[in-house]
Amino acid sequence: MSKEKIWMNGKYLDRSEGVINISTSALHYGTSIFEGILCIMAGSGKTSAVFRLQDHIDRMFESAGVLNY
Repeated sequence: MSKEKIWMNGKYLDRSEGVINISTSALHYGTSIFEGILCIMAGSGKTSAVFRLQDHIDRMFESAGVLNY
């Protein structure tokens, strides 16, 4: 079992608990938006940095626009 956590529906879950229904339209028709944002702990671990946040946000909104979200 993996100890890694994922963010799903507003909460952290064990990776093994992150499941979706096989008949969801996002799988069949590609009607979903995904954008991975990398956050890196800096130095002593008390601060963090987000890599190219504005580029990620722009790309996410452009994807949503294509789907009329």
